[in-house]
Amino acid sequence: PTPDTVVETDQNSSLVTTWRVAPAGEGASTVSITTTWNGAGGIGGFFERTFAPKGLTRIYDGVLENLARSVG
Repeated sequence: PTPDTVVETDQNSSLVTTWRVAPAGEGASTVSITTTWNGAGGIGGFFERTFAPKGLTRIYDGVLENLARSVG
């Protein structure tokens, strides 16, 4: 990681989430979130690939909204 990056890893899976903060003009920043994950195979993997991204998007959107409210 770099000073503008936080990396979270899940001890029970291959899930890795990277948070980055970049300058976006005077008094502003852009926060981005990237998640990588090697899901299961088979039917379980099908459901993970179908529903997990939507769930993570909802969670991360909420986190970013709370962050924007806190600093805005």
